Amino acid sequence: MVVDRLIEASAVGGIAAMWAYFTLKSYKICEQIVFPTQFLRCEECRNYFTKELFSTSERCKFCELKDILCDKCSEHFLDN
Repeated sequence: MVVDRLIEASAVGGIAAMWAYFTLKSYKICEQIVFPTQFLRCEECRNYFTKELFSTSERCKFCELKDILCDKCSEHFLDN
């Protein structure tokens, strides 16, 4: 009799845990739909990034790292 009650309690606990897991997953999906992440397009590499990866309004941080200044002519070049 005690064993039966333990089995029932563990089954109910497992069902409650799965319900909570799926509820949180669906909540996160709905949150992304309602509040989408803002993406910006880099003018040089033409890829989309979030606002945090932009150093200026047009260039991403990856393109900023590739930018090289020539010592002789003071021109900017992209290093591939």
